[in-house]
Amino acid sequence: MTQDPSDAGSFTVKPNEKVTIKVQAVKVASQCSAALDGSACLATASNPVTFVVTAPPASGGNLNFVFMGTFPSPAPDGSMMKLSVEGDQGGGEFAGPILLPTNIDGSVDLDFGVQA
Repeated sequence: MTQDPSDAGSFTVKPNEKVTIKVQAVKVASQCSAALDGSACLATASNPVTFVVTAPPASGGNLNFVFMGTFPSPAPDGSMMKLSVEGDQGGGEFAGPILLPTNIDGSVDLDFGVQA
């Protein structure tokens, strides 16, 4: 797996690569949900909240993962939800986008392009 250096939410993965997405909630509880290609994506663990998705088997495919978080009102100063992303075929763990209480739609996108 590689990350686009100019976009914290854009990645290239290999066919059938399993991708783990972890959420670190800072100063708030992890009130969140996710969708993969428009369908609900259930968390596989709760501390930290973890999602696992699998890339399509052929090059040229794409995955779109949308993470949605809810903050209390008013949100504590410095509160955020940090995403990290790691594939099972190498590349290491990457810092993904950060969801802040000021994000108007309360979500961040992760896009995965599949290349052999």
